[in-house]
Amino acid sequence: MTITRANKIAACAVKILHDKQLLSKIPKTKIAKQTAVSRVTVSKRLEANDISLTALIATADAIDVDPTEVLKQAIAESESTKTSTALADD
Repeated sequence: MTITRANKIAACAVKILHDKQLLSKIPKTKIAKQTAVSRVTVSKRLEANDISLTALIATADAIDVDPTEVLKQAIAESESTKTSTALADD
């Protein structure tokens, strides 16, 4: 796996977590308490293009989402974007 591919997957994972947090309507303050960080840190993590594995798992748990499913979905979305881009280039 290249760094570029890993970055795309991480960015997709963050976007998925952010979307799921919005849909769940769980306040960032509650996520912050459960993950032992500030609300500002939660906001920054959910708006970033990268996230540590520890932060991804903790945030996913706080919004009652399976972190492995987030990663699977991020990989699938990253692969579909790669395929779409390759088709567009042809």
